[in-house]
Amino acid sequence: MITGIGNAISAQVKLTNDANTYRLAIDKYKESLSIFPNFNALDNWGASLMNLSNLEGNSQLLDEAKCKIMEAKLINDKPSYNLACLYALHRDFSNCKKELYNCLKAGTLPEKNFIENDIDLVSIREEDWYKELLKKI
Repeated sequence: MITGIGNAISAQVKLTNDANTYRLAIDKYKESLSIFPNFNALDNWGASLMNLSNLEGNSQLLDEAKCKIMEAKLINDKPSYNLACLYALHRDFSNCKKELYNCLKAGTLPEKNFIENDIDLVSIREEDWYKELLKKI
């Protein structure tokens, strides 16, 4: 339930682009994890930290985001689109490509339109392998 509240707040913040609303979502994910540990809350917490980092230009938040997303991946043991985005933000194109293709194989990629418009992936948009990936979706 609390994870759902965090998700609703995260969706709202994308419309307002307000750092305090991201912080509120992060607090809800933390609260959710204190009640029921789960990979969704960790992954969403990491994604919110990534978005907050983009908004504030704070690279330390990206490091914290990576910890949360990696922890979620260890629990879930599936490829992570959010981790691929994090790799793209760090300009680690090799790992980004690997994670995106693993997501494709696992069926965990978001819709093509979402991927094409994801600001986290701006750094890879001109890569040939990225264009090929989009053709396969």
